[in-house]
Amino acid sequence: MLNYGLKVYGEPEIVKDCIHDVFLNLWKRRDGLRPLENVKAYLFTALRMRILEWHRQNKARDDRQQKYVQEDQGSLLNIEQVIIQVEGDEELAQRLKEAVSNLTERQREAVYLKFFSGFSNDEIADIMQVNKQSVYNTISRALKRLEEYLMER
Repeated sequence: MLNYGLKVYGEPEIVKDCIHDVFLNLWKRRDGLRPLENVKAYLFTALRMRILEWHRQNKARDDRQQKYVQEDQGSLLNIEQVIIQVEGDEELAQRLKEAVSNLTERQREAVYLKFFSGFSNDEIADIMQVNKQSVYNTISRALKRLEEYLMER
């Protein structure tokens, strides 16, 4: 199955996950399955369908993330500019410190990892043990909250 899966999709780890999903699904549905004449063909078809489904889901997620990045790029640049300006101004630095203290613990962690430690969103997702989309969402909400706090004062 692995060799066939690699011909359908070239990433071994993804194919292994899909094989696992096929067998897990079979196990869950074991009581309702009917006898088969060609088990090998059934498994290969199930694997192919699972890989294609995985690919479709990932493409949709990647498209959403790309759209998010394009839409929020302006916001990210604005807040980054504010952070750069704050470095030279103690009053603004104090306001930023207050704004950061108003973030949730998770938002503070994500902002710290992103802007002060320089980690990528993928690395932050691994560190915080969440998916990449959660990192995008958390940082986006944090930046909006910081921007609102800094603009009202």
